[in-house]
Amino acid sequence: MAKIYEKQTWTDEELAAAESYDIIDSESLPIHEDVTITLKTEVLQEGTQLNADRMNHIEDGIDDLDTTLSEIGGGLYFRGEWDASTEAYPVEPESGDYYLITTAGTIEAVVYEVGDLITWDGAAWLKTQLSKEIDFSGALTYKGVWDASTEAYPADPITGDYYVISTAGTIDGTAYVVGDIILYNGEDWEKTALGVDVVQNLGDLEDVDTTGAVEGNALVYDGEEWAPGEGGGGGDGLHSFLLMGA
Repeated sequence: MAKIYEKQTWTDEELAAAESYDIIDSESLPIHEDVTITLKTEVLQEGTQLNADRMNHIEDGIDDLDTTLSEIGGGLYFRGEWDASTEAYPVEPESGDYYLITTAGTIEAVVYEVGDLITWDGAAWLKTQLSKEIDFSGALTYKGVWDASTEAYPADPITGDYYVISTAGTIDGTAYVVGDIILYNGEDWEKTALGVDVVQNLGDLEDVDTTGAVEGNALVYDGEEWAPGEGGGGGDGLHSFLLMGA
């Protein structure tokens, strides 16, 4: 998991010498020259001074937290679409990064079709064929990514059209996370859950045996049951919950 916070450096403003003013009459003739004007206030209780030193202390804390989270890692991170016809994989990937193939091609002797996924597991790129993950007997047509936060499905779909959710949200009462698939079956939109949900507490899980689960690792669905994984994932890495707390 890459760091996402950009630390800032704060500096205090340095005021110039107190400004002075000339007081003039209605005919612009000087009455008093070099008069310094100050505002007099009564402080009932002195507050904490917000200065550069304190702001930088806050910045250090946020940056340290971001560093800690980046070192924990785990989970999957949808990075966008990828053109396999470039014959190259994305550069400088982080473990868990995955892309959706939108242009077919061959990369390092691996053939990719539109709708496939490539996932970096920390050592190599893994291929997943989404068509095998979708329970549908008819012809499938990949149509692109979809923003579920719009709270609406794509307009004028054709049977077999499917999209990959790129932004989480809820549509017609159905919650979607990044990586899920929506498929139009000719009458309704169907959901294929391929995304990653973050679970804050193990107690939030129902009907799951968490024996042996370790904080920071994952529970992975192997097609039949959920089982503790390691390093935030396991199996094909598509069906997992990142455990953030016991």
